Amino acid sequence: MQRRWQMQSRVAGEPIVLGEYPSPPPEYETCLGDLYSVAWMEDSDIHNLRKETLHQQYELVKRRTINGNSAYGSHVMQFDDIGISMDNLFTCLGTNPANDNFKFIDGNSLLPPTKAVNQRNADLVHFWDKYRKVPDGSVRKDEAQKQVMEAMSHRMHVDNSIQLIGKLLFGVERGPEVLNTVRPAGQPLDDDWKCLKKMVRTFETHCG
Repeated sequence: MQRRWQMQSRVAGEPIVLGEYPSPPPEYETCLGDLYSVAWMEDSDIHNLRKETLHQQYELVKRRTINGNSAYGSHVMQFDDIGISMDNLFTCLGTNPANDNFKFIDGNSLLPPTKAVNQRNADLVHFWDKYRKVPDGSVRKDEAQKQVMEAMSHRMHVDNSIQLIGKLLFGVERGPEVLNTVRPAGQPLDDDWKCLKKMVRTFETHCG
């Protein structure tokens, strides 16, 4: 059986990166990518992949993606056949001959991101960027403003609906407390995934 090793960020709020240098052409109105993918590609670009191991890359990419454990970061994990992580990256990715003389230094961390945005705000960032660039007084300006307001209104609708459900289920006083409770580290996000899935589908059907 072929051995496999995988590393990825598995948090829904994975940040996206925008405005980095070199940036895409302004008419693209896009972010460059999620923070994890950008960190992984940049690490592969600057190191000698004949010397760097999968585990070394994992540690560097994890350190950058967690981004100081802030709201603009997420947690990278490794899974499957961990033993293969001691292999050199060259085995999986090949290498750039221009980097063959580079020496890997464990403390050689990637630069921290300068403009990371929580992925949950990606639509607002996109619509606001469109609104900001369109000439004042134009029809496109009105359309862009409408998109921004619709995105904000939808978010407020969802937030208010969840808060109302919390108050109906747990009471006016206890509802906000229950909804804001964070489970201790090491525990699963939910104990009954089937129940959670059913609840989400019910909410989508009746609340949008």
